[in-house]
Amino acid sequence: MAEFGINRQLNLSAVKTFPTHDQIRERLLADFQRELKTETGFLGWLWRSMGKKPETGYVEEVAGAFNLLGPKREVLRLWRITSTSVEELPPTTSIPSQKVIDRSFYDYAHFRFSLPDDSGFGTIDSLLGPRYGSGSRYRIGDNVDGFAIHLQEPFRNY
Repeated sequence: MAEFGINRQLNLSAVKTFPTHDQIRERLLADFQRELKTETGFLGWLWRSMGKKPETGYVEEVAGAFNLLGPKREVLRLWRITSTSVEELPPTTSIPSQKVIDRSFYDYAHFRFSLPDDSGFGTIDSLLGPRYGSGSRYRIGDNVDGFAIHLQEPFRNY
């Protein structure tokens, strides 16, 4: 998630112009997509050193904050992404079972997020393989480009 343009230093000052939900979705989808096409950053390093990089991924927007160990949340929106395309699918579409490739990674990446709720926090996670995944809460904050996604403490890394 290092490629997300995510600032880990949270500035708790009010955001000058809070982005719309569509703007947050667009930023997150672009960041997830960038993870599929980049060979730099945390995920690029893992893929180069541990196996074949997934070429596709699925992104779920779920209702409300979640925890990887908690109950499954309703899927509000679903996308299939590649390094060059984003395709929205019906939220009831069945995602195929992930298959392990190169011992370390699945054949596709699985990303999930929730939009910020009344507390100002959203959640985000990724699952790349049987031993590679992470999740965190995030807040929206100011940035030179308008807004930034500020990660909070991870709630699970495995």
